[in-house]
Amino acid sequence: MKQKLEEQEETALNIAETYNSLQQEVEVKTKKLKKVKHVAVHCVTVKLSSILLPGSKVSKYTLA
Repeated sequence: MKQKLEEQEETALNIAETYNSLQQEVEVKTKKLKKVKHVAVHCVTVKLSSILLPGSKVSKYTLA
């Protein structure tokens, strides 16, 4: 009985560690995705600006 309880506690601890690890991974990937999204939007904005306003110099500061 005591051994079974210890096994359940160990299993619960493993599950908690896995959950925390996955949660951290989600946070890291979410940050990366936000960065990629920002870069993609910026690239599209620059490309559209160069099409709509040929000859104008476009910087990231004028597009914000």
